[in-house]
Amino acid sequence: MAYGGGTWLVQNKVLPGTYINFVSKERAELVFSDRGYAAIGVELDWGIDEEIFKVENGDFIENSTKYFGHSYDSDKLKGLRDFFKYTQTGYIYKLNTGGAKATNAFGSARYTGERGNDIKISIQANVDNTSLFDVTTFVDSEKVDVQTVAAAQDLKTNDFVIFKSDATLAVTAGTPMTGGTNGTVTGASHQNF
Repeated sequence: MAYGGGTWLVQNKVLPGTYINFVSKERAELVFSDRGYAAIGVELDWGIDEEIFKVENGDFIENSTKYFGHSYDSDKLKGLRDFFKYTQTGYIYKLNTGGAKATNAFGSARYTGERGNDIKISIQANVDNTSLFDVTTFVDSEKVDVQTVAAAQDLKTNDFVIFKSDATLAVTAGTPMTGGTNGTVTGASHQNF
């Protein structure tokens, strides 16, 4: 605490040196984040197509796999980590269009892109009730969703897979999705952004 300068509301100083905190007459105070808003168009291998979507800084840290298909510490998200260093709210646009969704016998990836090829669906008989199935969705080796159902029409869409309601559930150690492609970035993609 500085003498005569009052208390600091935020510690946002990045350079060493002397900072002066001017204190004036008491008044109503609104405390806003000292970070701002920014928009960026990027090439992604997972995410919402042809739409600007909003991601808060905290959501990026906690739910980056949901939004971008990779964990927060992944090398593929280095550019976005830098983007969110001084941004509270980011508006993201996926520039690459025309890609394909990965699919398998049980469903399709929620978004287009090569990251969908890393999704596997495992189906096991439920240990408590053998007439039910435990359907597990994996991204790489990370378990992202588990549902216990009697038939495919009971499966709910999750953050990664849109399930086929007419699929026949059968025990499988892990059925990978295939056929996902990223699409291309064109001048029109930048204009649309």
